[in-house]
Amino acid sequence: SASNGGSTGAAGSSSTYTVLYSRQPATLNYLVCSADPDLYHGTQCIDTLVEYDNRGKIREGLATAWEWDADSLTWTFHLRDENWVDCNGEVVAPVTAQDFVDALKYVLTPDYASSSVDLVTSYIAGADDYYNYYVYLANANGGIVDDDGTTYTVDASGVVTVAGPDGTTTYAPVDFEDVGVHAVDEHTLTYTLTYDFPGFLSLLCYLPYEPAYGP
Repeated sequence: SASNGGSTGAAGSSSTYTVLYSRQPATLNYLVCSADPDLYHGTQCIDTLVEYDNRGKIREGLATAWEWDADSLTWTFHLRDENWVDCNGEVVAPVTAQDFVDALKYVLTPDYASSSVDLVTSYIAGADDYYNYYVYLANANGGIVDDDGTTYTVDASGVVTVAGPDGTTTYAPVDFEDVGVHAVDEHTLTYTLTYDFPGFLSLLCYLPYEPAYGP
């Protein structure tokens, strides 16, 4: 109230209110958002493979251990036993390695228009080819013509032809199995990178690398 240093509302009202964020979130879907007000909810509700301690050092999250193989550019993560719970805290299902695979497949599906897809396509082997193929396929099915005259067509076998000012390129169908994320078993997950990226562990703290309950 005004009497103790607070602000006074309209028409002399002594009611006050507090705004936690600058605006309401546009979505609670943490796999597609990138704006700060949309990120907070996924960050607070969904755990990550690794996390930072109060001194800025990476420590265990959903993963209890991990290894890096420089020859194959592959990270292997071993998951702890954990559960998905609903809004009442009731257990829904165990968290498995497949949940991370399902999440990345969702992010790489153009129909869902994830604004953080570049955090995946830039680093995960095969992700860029997979995503681009389905973008071109959607363009072909939708009869899209770019501003520069580029056209997209698809034949019966699924091969997409992109014809533009610089020439013509064909793109064969890409299977998600070719993307560098795999569930070895329920508690073992691997990511294969396009190159040796030193910051990959910190990248795992971003939303597109959080798990999602596929069912």
